[in-house]
Amino acid sequence: MNYLHHIKRTWLLSLPLIGSQLAQIAINTTDTVMLGWHGTFSLASGVLGTQAVFFFFIFGAGFGHAVVPLASNAFAKDDTRSLRRAIRMGLWITGLIVLISMPIMWNVENIFIALGQDADVSSLAAEYVRVAQWSLFPALWALVFRNFFATLEKAQIVFWAIIPGILLNILLNYMLIFGNWGAPEMGVVGAAWASLGTNIIIMAVLVGWLYIHKHYRQYELLTRVWRSDWSVFWRVAKLGLPISISILAEISMFSGASLLMGWIGPVELAAHGIALQLAAIAFMIPLGISGAATIRVSNAHGRENMSDITLASKAALVVAMLFAVATAVIIALFSAPLVNLFLDSANSDAAKVALIAVPLVLVAAAFQLVDSGQVIAAGVLRGFQDATMPMIINLVCYGLGLGLAYVLCFQMGFGPVGIWYGLTAGLAFSFTCLGIRYFYKANQIKQEFA
Repeated sequence: MNYLHHIKRTWLLSLPLIGSQLAQIAINTTDTVMLGWHGTFSLASGVLGTQAVFFFFIFGAGFGHAVVPLASNAFAKDDTRSLRRAIRMGLWITGLIVLISMPIMWNVENIFIALGQDADVSSLAAEYVRVAQWSLFPALWALVFRNFFATLEKAQIVFWAIIPGILLNILLNYMLIFGNWGAPEMGVVGAAWASLGTNIIIMAVLVGWLYIHKHYRQYELLTRVWRSDWSVFWRVAKLGLPISISILAEISMFSGASLLMGWIGPVELAAHGIALQLAAIAFMIPLGISGAATIRVSNAHGRENMSDITLASKAALVVAMLFAVATAVIIALFSAPLVNLFLDSANSDAAKVALIAVPLVLVAAAFQLVDSGQVIAAGVLRGFQDATMPMIINLVCYGLGLGLAYVLCFQMGFGPVGIWYGLTAGLAFSFTCLGIRYFYKANQIKQEFA
């Protein structure tokens, strides 16, 4: 297969994955926008609470993503039994992660205060977390099912499953945050209940597909799902732990940046939340392409086809970089209007938040290239089932980025924008080191196939 064919295959697989990622982030964006309309205090509390829940979601998601290379490899070999076992044990492990995490989330208010956050903001954020933590069960199980459909290159099913979730989330937020249609005005806590309902619906739709369509029923994913398979359980765990820590390193860098912003004040934290949400939306495109890269590289690895591995890796990087340039230009040109979407002009703090947020958004536009590059490199390495060294690389690089963010903001006087300069540096370090790791690992695999 030639290079253009690989670009086409990558794009066709990426498109529904990107769509599903954008649809998923649309749910979070709806929460942020509506909480911004409710007030600066609600937005700041929502940012802190959602970051906490997202932290634990990402930890569990690493184990959910670990099923992709195992399932894709089995699919390439037409090994239905191994594919089914990988998905089942992914459900087991992600459920276990939620159970282990819940005592920490229940006491998150004390953690926020110990980390220097405003007491009132921490209290309201903790109320959000105590409700939203229950949404992790359906959210992580839905992720495992999403990866199953993506492995079969049927990711469009995931996209259509999330669409009803978006609509439900908008309706529930409108009703519960603001107290419309006879519901009580619950503010931040209303957003948490909306997230719980939304995730339950998305998981239910995906499970429904497993039974409605004959093609998917043959895999019998949920038949005797309670039966253990400890050899596969530990394979998923062994691969998932470094993936989780690696992803968590990046999320921790951004969560750490939120804490640094919280030290400055609620207005700065609200501005940071807006910039973070816009950056997250843009990130969904390379993240979807990265998922396609993992599937295609895993598949080629299972067939021991080095040429396809190389071309699939390059195709993913080219497609991602083209989109990174386009999104960077769009964000830079429309930074002020994009920020204002999250604010109610009647709010007395809106102008202050916008003044701080616009420069942060401009920096977020600039780091699209390095952010896209590092996530593609990580996705390709995941396709090699190489997770431990990327984990170490990300821990070091993102730690350096967060440290630099602190220095630039508080020691060198750059203020809030200095934090985002540090984030950009951390992503650039990661892109460079993961790129080097790719060439080393690809050469090693080439020798194994020879």
